[in-house]
Amino acid sequence: MTHSKETASPPPLPPRPPLQPNPSKTTTSILPKPIVIPQTSTTIHGPSYRPFHLAHSPTLSALLPTPTFLTFLNHLNHVWLANPYLQALSATSNILGFIPSLEAQLAALGMQVAAELGTITVSKLRTTMFLREANERVFGPVGLRVRVLGTEGLLRVLGVEGDRLGLGEVFDYECEQGSSKGEGGGGFDPVMRRMDALREYVAPVVFVDDMDVGNGGGGDWVRKVAEKQEEWVTQRQNRVFVRRHRRAVRGIGEAEVAEKELLVKMEEVEAEMMAVKGRAVERLSGPLGESLQGRGIVQDDLEKGLKQLQRKMEKLGREREKRVTKRLQQSERTFQRVGKREAKIAQKVMWVVVTADDGVEYSTSLSDEDD
Repeated sequence: MTHSKETASPPPLPPRPPLQPNPSKTTTSILPKPIVIPQTSTTIHGPSYRPFHLAHSPTLSALLPTPTFLTFLNHLNHVWLANPYLQALSATSNILGFIPSLEAQLAALGMQVAAELGTITVSKLRTTMFLREANERVFGPVGLRVRVLGTEGLLRVLGVEGDRLGLGEVFDYECEQGSSKGEGGGGFDPVMRRMDALREYVAPVVFVDDMDVGNGGGGDWVRKVAEKQEEWVTQRQNRVFVRRHRRAVRGIGEAEVAEKELLVKMEEVEAEMMAVKGRAVERLSGPLGESLQGRGIVQDDLEKGLKQLQRKMEKLGREREKRVTKRLQQSERTFQRVGKREAKIAQKVMWVVVTADDGVEYSTSLSDEDD
């Protein structure tokens, strides 16, 4: 009896699925799917130099009015950006035109030079404090929680297996939303491509083009400078993707046209070969076929005619290799480069994530959420 007690053990707990959060903590009847808002882009200087898109979700509007949420995003961008007014000092003249009096505005901000030097650290500190206040005063009372997460952290919250955002094939991508953020890329929009990759895991969102909303509008010159600069950088970054994507698509289109043209010419050559062979058969059935010398003449003429047509076919084959095969390979390499680069950027982009409140104490640092 004692022996049986020593060997008995409780049944093992079932293994927990990898990267799968507790649905009751992140998705409830209050908010069936999380709401995610991406950054506009990323830079070599780090995530704190690019703001988040302004967007809202119909799913959220029943809990939090849309103007309130957009105002939150505006203020989040204000505290998130690492010294946007210092970036303005090195910006172009059209950006500086938004500042009525630079010295007066800098003085009014009341920030010390020492604090200005640690841009990334200050940005994280401001963001952490702002998110804590936002959760306590705005999101928490309605059963929600807002965080800023890197892509890897976002995937964990969404329960997506793996730690990389799968964007799919660039060639197959076609944006149905027709967003203008991609600078007219013929349907290719890097931002919407990232959102489409998460479509089944998140609530739908509506991007807002007019950034002058909420309490952050009017004379908020810092926000205006940041807006103008991020617009320039985002468009420049996305324009590279769009231009390369367009070039690759155009190359495929030109290759398809050339393929059709060359196939017609090849079919014509094949028809000529058949005609030459037919004429040889006819000649062999006539007087020339009655003698060895005559059959030799027919055979020589046949070989000569086929040889000329074969050279013509080989020339068309080389032209097809150049205009079709190599062009398609070049476009494929371009798609791969665009996809690889865009995937790398998507992995570094930060996200505003709104979920149901999971009851866990809010983290006081963003360091464990940066990728």
